[in-house]
Amino acid sequence: LALMPFENVTDVTKTGLSVVVVGLAGGMLPRFLRANFPKLDVDCVEIDPVVAELAEEYFGLEPDDHLRVHVADGIDFIREAPAQKYHITIIDVNATEDDKTLEAPPPDFITKRFIKELRRVTKSGGIMVMNILCASRALREDIFQNLRDAFHGKLCFLKDEDPDADENYVVFTLNLEDDSWPPKVQALRERVEHLQEEVPALRQFKLAPRVQKEFQVRCDRT
Repeated sequence: LALMPFENVTDVTKTGLSVVVVGLAGGMLPRFLRANFPKLDVDCVEIDPVVAELAEEYFGLEPDDHLRVHVADGIDFIREAPAQKYHITIIDVNATEDDKTLEAPPPDFITKRFIKELRRVTKSGGIMVMNILCASRALREDIFQNLRDAFHGKLCFLKDEDPDADENYVVFTLNLEDDSWPPKVQALRERVEHLQEEVPALRQFKLAPRVQKEFQVRCDRT
């Protein structure tokens, strides 16, 4: 949310933004968003009905008019969604194949064709977020390039660079040609800190020091 191109970052708490989260698991992310950003409108997409049931029965996920759970294939859901529907599009899906080279997301989510669909459903000025866990540097760079090709030549990510950390990248792209995005590390940290003042529950994730340590940018253009 701190990467949304609002001049005043705390405006994200006052604006009725639309969000889609593909990959539900226990529903922690949508539960957190619903509890702390009540003006958000959230669609959750989960292919496995058992996972959706468990999220509600055991993990406290409570669907309502602003938090909906769709049992559907995430690829199909995005392809069938109207253009420019979401301010924030989040892909957080684990692969199910035995090949551990790409553990997240599944291969169908990183094709050029599907990434164009992600751009299509993300509003102009909106953010697309993808959780990528990939052991192959070559494949990872191909994914990054596909994302840059679709999203105006830029992406940024958080990556833990500790020696024992896995190759997990939380990647962000902006669906807008904007020379000022992404912000510099210190500016982003300040935006995160302002947002934490508005939403104290964010402090548990220690985002400000993570930004300072892990934030990186990749661009095709200058």
